[in-house]
Amino acid sequence: MGYVAVAMPRTSFIRLFHTTRRRVDAHRSFSSSAASPRSDDDHCLALVRSRDYESYLVGLLQSQKACPSYFAVRALNVEVATVRDSLRSASTGAAGSLLAGRVRLRWWMDILDEIYSDSGVTDCTRHPVARALHRAVHECDLSRLPLEKLVSARMDGLDVEQHPAVQDLVRYAEDTAGSLCHLHVEGAGVHGHTDAAEAARLVGVAVGI
Repeated sequence: MGYVAVAMPRTSFIRLFHTTRRRVDAHRSFSSSAASPRSDDDHCLALVRSRDYESYLVGLLQSQKACPSYFAVRALNVEVATVRDSLRSASTGAAGSLLAGRVRLRWWMDILDEIYSDSGVTDCTRHPVARALHRAVHECDLSRLPLEKLVSARMDGLDVEQHPAVQDLVRYAEDTAGSLCHLHVEGAGVHGHTDAAEAARLVGVAVGI
């Protein structure tokens, strides 16, 4: 089957080109040079770029204001999602590896407690992703529930090779990809909008499945 070429008006193409270029330039200004000490935001950006390149490319289209929140949330997702991958390459027994994975994810749940209690964070200040997430939560008013669902779903799925029912798969996609979409909507400044929250949930389920 041949492809049908769709002509784009020259003015529309030029507008799209310059809009994309401005966003990429803004994204570059968000990142520091390699010679200087990387900030927490730079660390998150580099982590997502190396472990979740598709999300990194989507991040190029975020506004400069939404970039820090987007990459902080995506970096958290990388941190919790790769726990399962690390278990497969661990040299310890299955039970020991699973326990180690649960401890790591429990630590992230404790970090969320510190972030939302805001009571002189301790462990939070020692991790660049945790510090970036702390700022994103308070600057963008990110909801706690989707963050907790994200970490909890990763914890529950550590030893799951295949979901027993479609409903379980949908719930997992909703709690992971759906939570991420919800947080990105909030990071873009949309709060308390029922339709937007529902759209984010459905898009997340579709992406997750």
